[in-house]
Amino acid sequence: MYGFRGIASTWANEAEKYRPDWIEMALAHEEQDEVRSAYNSALYLTPRRRMLQYWGDPIGWEGV
Repeated sequence: MYGFRGIASTWANEAEKYRPDWIEMALAHEEQDEVRSAYNSALYLTPRRRMLQYWGDPIGWEGV
């Protein structure tokens, strides 16, 4: 599974249009900063949905 996550992370970071928070949350990574984790409850659903749809379009995934 780490191979796929590595590819997805590299793709999203190289695109330079997605915030690191969105990328990490899309990859199901937890915030390492305990203070930030305690106060930030954002899910970033809309930007994550756009990012994942953009990832899926070339492979024919129709999405939600």
